[in-house]
Amino acid sequence: MVTYSNNNIYWNYFISIEEDLFRLSRFIEFDKDNENVFSIELARILISSSSEFEVVTRELCKLKFSNFNSVKMKFIRDKLLSIIPDVCDLEITVSRFGLNCKPLENWKSNKDCEWWKSYDKVKHFRSTEYKKANLINVINSIGALYIVNLYYYNFLQEKDENKSILWQSILGFTYEKDAPFVRKQIEEGVLKYGCIQSKTDKYGNHYYVVVLMISHNNTKHRVLTTWIDDIEAKETRLTTLYPLTDKEKKEVIIL
Repeated sequence: MVTYSNNNIYWNYFISIEEDLFRLSRFIEFDKDNENVFSIELARILISSSSEFEVVTRELCKLKFSNFNSVKMKFIRDKLLSIIPDVCDLEITVSRFGLNCKPLENWKSNKDCEWWKSYDKVKHFRSTEYKKANLINVINSIGALYIVNLYYYNFLQEKDENKSILWQSILGFTYEKDAPFVRKQIEEGVLKYGCIQSKTDKYGNHYYVVVLMISHNNTKHRVLTTWIDDIEAKETRLTTLYPLTDKEKKEVIIL
């Protein structure tokens, strides 16, 4: 018998787009000289990632505002800024390609991002605006999608009534026993996958990083983690570990 549970459709969709970007890097060098390179493949990725950004941001708003039903980006943006005012300052670092970007920076001025406006033009006026399907817009679009996915799953986590049970049942870890092992995998994941700084406060710098984590039985899981560079203690501390899976049933993602 085969049984199914609700899987992480938004995160899995992001991973598929991310893989498209990584494959593209074999043919286009991620460099400032190539920012305006455009192609059919870049147009496809831009449309996929930007439309998914709209979907996830709308779902994110629904998590926080039960009566939210707008499909206009301006209203979505206003709602998100009311609950995540510093989202426009978030910078993504992808050490694999040696790049940094702030894909939602324009929101600080209450304006649409350039990559979003380009996506809209490519979608509706492709015959005349095709060149806007370029590398820099794709990188920023996927970066923005990454950010809102992290917030979406982080807000889902806030609704989880027992995080320690989730930690142990999905990964087989306990904090007291496995903290050094978990931290080692997170540190390795930072170098491989990159991270984004969420905020800086009196306690230190706070970060998100999504890593591929191997449990004790050698299964692989995509895990959202948050951690802090503690100023006072002068150490890096794990603050959250959240397997990106259904809350009640194990969903293992093998890469």
